[in-house]
Amino acid sequence: MVDQRGSGGNGDGSGAGGNNTARAWWRSPGFVAAVSAVAVGALGGWLQQGGVSLIQGIFNDDGPKPPAVTAKASRWSTCNTWLISGDVHQVADVLIDKISQLGSNPNPNDIDPIADEVLKSTGSQVPTGDEVEVTVTGKEERVIVLTGLEVFVQTKKELTGHTMEFPMGCGAGVPPRLFDVNLDERKPNFTLRKSTDPEEKSIDFPYKVSSGEPEVLLLVSQSHEYVEWKARLLWVADGKEGHTDITNKGESFVTFPGGAWSDLPADYKFSPFDLKLTTGRDE
Repeated sequence: MVDQRGSGGNGDGSGAGGNNTARAWWRSPGFVAAVSAVAVGALGGWLQQGGVSLIQGIFNDDGPKPPAVTAKASRWSTCNTWLISGDVHQVADVLIDKISQLGSNPNPNDIDPIADEVLKSTGSQVPTGDEVEVTVTGKEERVIVLTGLEVFVQTKKELTGHTMEFPMGCGAGVPPRLFDVNLDERKPNFTLRKSTDPEEKSIDFPYKVSSGEPEVLLLVSQSHEYVEWKARLLWVADGKEGHTDITNKGESFVTFPGGAWSDLPADYKFSPFDLKLTTGRDE
């Protein structure tokens, strides 16, 4: 059979010149313009009828809104315990020399910056995890239910150096939302400690928080070793469970013996008013 397309055929119905064959109807400019107009009109109508909300629902996270959680660690130098890697007596001598320059009966507010300076200059350390104040607030008016706390021990090692108590400006009593953890237990867990205020009843989880009703929790810890740890707050929002990690600005909290909540006293005790260093465990 003879090929009727001719030797110069391109296989699409065009001749050798390629410009004498009519364009396919569906490729004509008029048809393309008409279809485009219909598509644009349909899309505009769909967007007006809620298409934008659908797109936003696809790309926006519709999960539960977590509470705002802030943690204030016990970084203060007074009413705290120092971990000193060097000679405790030398550190005490520096404190005595600087505080004595304030004269007799110094103001505690004048002692605080001296303690801060000596703590830093001697490379001493305070237990940031001895007492952690956690404030929890809902980001919206919707209620979030706080259901519990967890603790995670990061590292634990034998204590090196000596501890020195610096008792000045300390308060007393147990607030109603105080949770205690013994980091030496095989599976440490926060437990509610009974309040010492007769007008404040200690109530355990769950708690409810919102944007107008925050909750303040006090986490205290103790150990006979040097422990680094983090905590986790469990909550439920919009019927969905979630959690928020509690850290010391992204780092672990540190706990060691001799703190305010520890059952093991510090090795030494420094009195900023008597300007004396005594052996803490002999008292």
